[in-house]
Amino acid sequence: MNMSGLKRQKEMEAELIQLKRMYADLAFENRAMKDHIEKNSKTASEARCAIYTYHIILSVSEAVLKTV
Repeated sequence: MNMSGLKRQKEMEAELIQLKRMYADLAFENRAMKDHIEKNSKTASEARCAIYTYHIILSVSEAVLKTV
């Protein structure tokens, strides 16, 4: 592999590490939000509704990020 190929591979590996960290952070936040919603909801139906709304917001946020 030539020098430019090695450089590109290192850049891609660094980007992959960054993306994995971002995913881990988002997964942790997602679980924390779900736990918070479930603990602070009065009924199971209310918790499901709040989690569903949260998922919609998360999906829209991910779609916006993909366009950037």
